[in-house]
This record gives sequence, C-alpha cells and structure tokens, in this order.
Amino acid sequence: MDPFYYNTIEQPAMAEFKDRGSKFIAYSYPVHSIDQAKKYLAALKKEHPKAVHHCLAYRMGVDGATFRVSDDGEPSGSAGRPILGQIDSKQLTSSINRPSQKISCSFEKRTPQSSASLFGI
Repeated sequence: MDPFYYNTIEQPAMAEFKDRGSKFIAYSYPVHSIDQAKKYLAALKKEHPKAVHHCLAYRMGVDGATFRVSDDGEPSGSAGRPILGQIDSKQLTSSINRPSQKISCSFEKRTPQSSASLFGI
C-alpha cells in the first residue's frame, strides 16, 4: 500500500434492507478521527433509540492499523467482523459503517487518490 495515498468514501451514505420482519439500516461516513466516529455513532443511537443492536466497524489512519468492531449483543463475530470485512474488501480506511436495528456504521478515510462507496450508492 502506498503510504501517500489511501481510499475513502467521498460522502455519507445510507441504505435500508428488510428481511423477515427486521429492518436493517446501514450508514457510512467519512471520518478523520476516532472522536468524530464516536460523535456519529452517538447521533445515530439518538436518532434510532429503538434499534435492538448498533453494530459497527471502522478502520482509521493511512496504514489502517487502528480499527474497531462491535457486535453489540449479536453472537460474537457475526456483525462487526463482517462489516469490517466489507471495509477491507474496498481497501478503505477512516470510515465507519453501521447497520441499524441492527445499525451498521462504517467510517472510512483514505484519500487523495480515489473515493469508493461501500454500499454502491
């Protein structure tokens, strides 16, 4: 990976999916710090107070060495890791993804080189 370039998303994105009576809302945000990621997560929890789970993943920094995953009560490894897998599949960093109700957040950064949308939006 070139230390001077990285991939990120250009702007926030949201997608919804319904399956067997459950509604999944996914959010993706470009972020520049862990504090910024935490602020987005707090705002989403406030916006969706009835969501059963607020699962998330993010990877930060040019080298992508700082990351976090959260299953938020789902079986271990069943939500946060797959979300991080999607971030990694696009080679993104400094982004948070979070589906709601299961709410997923992805905060990603990497840039000047290119931008990519995790959800194809």
